[in-house]
Amino acid sequence: MKTTVNFFRTLLLAVLTLTFGACGEDSLLAELGLDGQTSTKVDGAREVWDGTVAGSFTGGSGTAEDPYLIADGAQLARFAAIVNGTDGMTQNTAANGKLTADIVLNDTEGWENWNESTEGLNSWTPIGNSWENQFTGTLDGDGHSVSGIYISNETDYQGLVGYLGEDGALRNLGVNASYIKGGYRVGGLCGWNDGGTVTNCYNTGNVTGTWNYVGGLCGWNDGGTVTNCYNTGNVTGTGDYVGGVCGDNDGTVTNCYNTGNVTGNDAYVGGVCGYNDGTVTNCYNTGNVTGNYAYVGGVCGNSWGTVTNCYNTGNVTGNYYVGGVCGDNYIDTVTNCYNTGNVTGNDYVGGVCGYNNRTVTNCYYLTGTAAGGINGNDAAGKAEAKTAEQFQSGEVASLLGDGWGQAIGTDKYPVLDADDAKRVYAVTLYQGSDAADARYLNSNGTFPTLTDNAIALVDAGSPFSGKNIVVKDGNSYTCAEFVLTDGADFYTPVLFTATNATYTRMPKVWANGESGWETLCLPFSGTLYAGEEAKEPVDVASNNGAYWLRSLTGFTEPNILIFASPATAADNQIEAGMPYIIALPGNTFGSESLEGQTISVRGTNVTVTNEAQSVAAGSMFAFTGTFATKAYGAASYRLNSENGSDEAGNLFVLDTNKLAPFRCRIDVKGINIGGASTRSASGLPKELRIGQ
Repeated sequence: MKTTVNFFRTLLLAVLTLTFGACGEDSLLAELGLDGQTSTKVDGAREVWDGTVAGSFTGGSGTAEDPYLIADGAQLARFAAIVNGTDGMTQNTAANGKLTADIVLNDTEGWENWNESTEGLNSWTPIGNSWENQFTGTLDGDGHSVSGIYISNETDYQGLVGYLGEDGALRNLGVNASYIKGGYRVGGLCGWNDGGTVTNCYNTGNVTGTWNYVGGLCGWNDGGTVTNCYNTGNVTGTGDYVGGVCGDNDGTVTNCYNTGNVTGNDAYVGGVCGYNDGTVTNCYNTGNVTGNYAYVGGVCGNSWGTVTNCYNTGNVTGNYYVGGVCGDNYIDTVTNCYNTGNVTGNDYVGGVCGYNNRTVTNCYYLTGTAAGGINGNDAAGKAEAKTAEQFQSGEVASLLGDGWGQAIGTDKYPVLDADDAKRVYAVTLYQGSDAADARYLNSNGTFPTLTDNAIALVDAGSPFSGKNIVVKDGNSYTCAEFVLTDGADFYTPVLFTATNATYTRMPKVWANGESGWETLCLPFSGTLYAGEEAKEPVDVASNNGAYWLRSLTGFTEPNILIFASPATAADNQIEAGMPYIIALPGNTFGSESLEGQTISVRGTNVTVTNEAQSVAAGSMFAFTGTFATKAYGAASYRLNSENGSDEAGNLFVLDTNKLAPFRCRIDVKGINIGGASTRSASGLPKELRIGQ
């Protein structure tokens, strides 16, 4: 609702006349610094500019330390006049200003329908409106906005600021509900940013250019910096270089986004930048991008620079060189980016890049989004299609890495996440085989329960900890607490170091003379414990408190295998991956019985491997261990205490049944015995005796 204040102005003039005598209206108002500020209030809150230039500011001297304080449209027009050297002002292109309130240049009711024919609006002359009048000072919005900007012409340098020169700065400033139309170098905040900085700014108005370099924030960011900015207005250009944030970027664009629709009639049209010859980092587009000719992209239409940590979810339509992220990646890199918008064109169409001439790394697109056209080369420099489920699960967010996040179950797609509040952690489970079960969790997610010798691989920085959690840090893997129990399969795809490693078993047989053997093969080195007591791993004469640990060393006859105490036993260690036979003293052997006790093997700071070794005895037999249940062929022998017969454990018998994890078997390698005789496969002995 609009309420005029001319009545109060008239009343004020009457009071001033009685006080100071008859004099001109402007001189009276000038006495109080109110000249040129006749205005209209909108909804009883903000005053609408009447198109005049104020005689003074609310305060300040225009220096960096003491900027002009700008409270309304007339004072903003005064600031523009000082920079431009118009309206009788002494020119100072390096003047500094600061808004103290939201400013309304025109009543914004129905602003969405403004066009070049709209009448009755105040036209805005940009701050720094030519090459000669480059604005090199600072305009600080202090969190305020300028609404109702109306510009309708086909000249150069159009926007709230036309030409932002080197050392010039716009910050903490918004442009709302505005119509800005120009010819060449047109933007919501500035037409040309020639080496200046634009920080914490936004535009919600509509921007149109009838020639080149048209952007929601900056028409041309030429060696400048645009940071923490966004555009929600529609951007339209009839020439080249049209972008939601910058029409052309030859500088740096960081932490910016666009949600408005971007339309270009010619080449180089992008959701963030129409053309990029600098760096675009941590940016995204959700608006629809349409180009009638070539080089059309969800983030950049054409890139000769770098595009990193960016994404597009808007639909992208063009003719040639059309891509979900870049229409054409011509000379540099596109890294850690993704696209889920539909991409449509006639030639060189791709889910990430329509055409890629250089390097695309760690980039993804939603399956089926690149429709129509030929010659799209996402498969070349490495974009990968991912399903909707893979996007929603957090998999893509995890793959994209640092700076990305996703609220699992809430966010449909990954988001840029500078503070890691939504960071996604990959948790890959291995349940005794090489079949990977990948899960993706936020820090407050429920970590899966690890049972039956399962391990979980997580990245460094993960908040998850506990048993059998293996942490990847660069190229190294560590596990604080690694626990294996007998009877379940074990598998790891990587070598890792366990600070503490434990394996437990309840033996079935115990030593009684020469019987009572079991086999043993573990993925880490360690010392044997019975209960909490460490046991010497050597075959001592007394046999008291000792266990027998032996390795295959040879054979004397076709059915006699020679096992002896291994040399590695001297350091009290069972060696990782090495196959052994092992016996524990029973109640009829020696002075100490371990019968019925649970045994364990424990290691500290040990390497855990998935390589079970094989020990050959001559040319015929091999003694091989396993960490997971396996089935074997006809020429395989298992210890008779481990083949289901519940025998004493004194013979290896021919057996094709499955071998349990952490056990060993004898395989026939050949049929030549010392070169002296030969047997056929059918002539294999039914059993192999343990000798020493």
